[in-house]
Amino acid sequence: MKQDLYNRALGASSLDEFTECFQQGCTRCTLSNYSNKGPIVYRGNPRADIMLIAESPGLEEEKLHKPLVGPAGKLLTAIMNAIDLNDNEDMFLSNSCFCRYTAPKGSGKQNLTPKANQYIMCRPFVYKLIRLINPKIIIACGRTALAQLTTDDTVKLGQWAGRWTYFTRQELVGRTPMFVMHHPAWLIHLEKKVGRQEYIKAKRQVWEYMKYFRDTYKEKL
Repeated sequence: MKQDLYNRALGASSLDEFTECFQQGCTRCTLSNYSNKGPIVYRGNPRADIMLIAESPGLEEEKLHKPLVGPAGKLLTAIMNAIDLNDNEDMFLSNSCFCRYTAPKGSGKQNLTPKANQYIMCRPFVYKLIRLINPKIIIACGRTALAQLTTDDTVKLGQWAGRWTYFTRQELVGRTPMFVMHHPAWLIHLEKKVGRQEYIKAKRQVWEYMKYFRDTYKEKL
């Protein structure tokens, strides 16, 4: 992204103006060397009370140019439906990095997790997006999102998953309630790592803290 577009994005007065700035791509970090279709900013309802920030786009997201529409996105939709939320109508969804981190051929993976020096370069854009949407609640979905939103690159997701905290920044007025959850991709990959029994235990744990979110989020609105 050229400097003039960078400044325009950070000074945008509307979501449309903000997203238009990314149509020519972005080269602020090394993800531009991997992403084939450039930045993917959001999907969902810009007027929703709930804003969810996840990690970065994957293969299906790149094809459809929308975040969270691949296998992990479909699982997220199912999770939200189970607690009576429609992720396209009741939520606004974006990522900590707008560009895909494509895994090398032959690695056995499709995507890689963004590094701190990559998602930090996207941080001003993520925070600007939060200011434009001005949600009443933020969901930090996964460790990368939690690190992005807390500016703590060593934060441990396990210490925060299923809990409420606050998103607080000097450039934002007040404090926004923030709920922390595992990224659905974590569940998808977990069974291969720990076996069926531990996977079922983790699914139950995730369900318990999503029920807790369901039972408490309206108090935060």
